[in-house]
Amino acid sequence: MKNKRYIIITLLALLALGSSCGREKFEKSIYDIVEPRLDELAQWVRDSFVTPYNIEVLYRWEDMETDMSHNLVPPTQSRVKRFLQMVKISFIDTYVRLVGKNVVNPIFPKQLLLLGTGAFSSDGTISLGTADAGKKIILYNVDEYYSHSKSRDTIRKFVHTMHHEFMHILNQQKAYQLAFKKITPASYTISWFNESETSALTAGFVTPYAMAEPDEDIAETFSNYVDHSQTEWDNLLSRAPASGRALIQKKVEMVRTYMEEAWHIDMDALRDLIQQSIQEVASGNF
Repeated sequence: MKNKRYIIITLLALLALGSSCGREKFEKSIYDIVEPRLDELAQWVRDSFVTPYNIEVLYRWEDMETDMSHNLVPPTQSRVKRFLQMVKISFIDTYVRLVGKNVVNPIFPKQLLLLGTGAFSSDGTISLGTADAGKKIILYNVDEYYSHSKSRDTIRKFVHTMHHEFMHILNQQKAYQLAFKKITPASYTISWFNESETSALTAGFVTPYAMAEPDEDIAETFSNYVDHSQTEWDNLLSRAPASGRALIQKKVEMVRTYMEEAWHIDMDALRDLIQQSIQEVASGNF
């Protein structure tokens, strides 16, 4: 009998507790749920990158997003918009115009991190861009771009960097042909920075950096092809001996096939759009 009374008392207590909780009102959340007010630059970034392409742009300092082995600084905020206008016109818009937003949105990087200076290494080299985990591109030297933003050579350097890093993103999602690595297998070197342009071209590489490894080779081959006009490309190849020129042309054909079969992107049409965009940016036509 005692056990029954204890059970009844316990049940009544639980019912009373439940009833009390049901009547309690929470007037205010303990979390900050108010959306922060955006300044003019942040609103422009949202309208130009976040909303249409789901690309987050980081331009304020966030130390957990950077390589702590380098001395890096954030870009000067007043210089960010001009840099991003170049990124949108010469990178984002070229792919969208070519194959449409629905095709490229899933393969675009989901985060762009901007830094004011380059990443200097102990071997004397400097990084202008980095691709990370198939989703993130880090772009350095934003402040330098601002100072030379109407120079075609400067614009092309940054355009080159973006398309180079994007090729890494693409390769991380879909592998390129193994046969590419077998075109010049014995010529890759960790001391690529000691090579000259002439020695690179002779060995079948578009730049000394392409000699670092096959992943850099395909990214350099692609980005140099699309950031050069046909005349500029022909001039580049003319500086290579016949043997080196044949190897470079073989690599270009493999990259062209990869872009078409893996991503349905016509590399020559893309180059035409990139050349137009470089001219638009240089003339301030945006």
